[in-house]
Amino acid sequence: MIRDANAYQFAQFKSIDDLIMPRHVVPPNSGPYEVVTSRAGTPSICNAYTGRRKVLIPCRTQEQARTVCRELNEGKHGEVFV
Repeated sequence: MIRDANAYQFAQFKSIDDLIMPRHVVPPNSGPYEVVTSRAGTPSICNAYTGRRKVLIPCRTQEQARTVCRELNEGKHGEVFV
């Protein structure tokens, strides 16, 4: 029996956005976040920790970075789709 590769590939995702948008898992107690600019000039969200506790989330636009940063600082942790 030949299975449709596309149907199998999309069966594990809830929507097409799950395939397009990268997913970042944010720990619950990772501190306050701020929007920083990377060396390449793209906006990123970063916390003040170093080592294993450091969280760095690259974003596409400055507006998206500010929105996600505000949500993380309000305590909405878990999975972030950027």
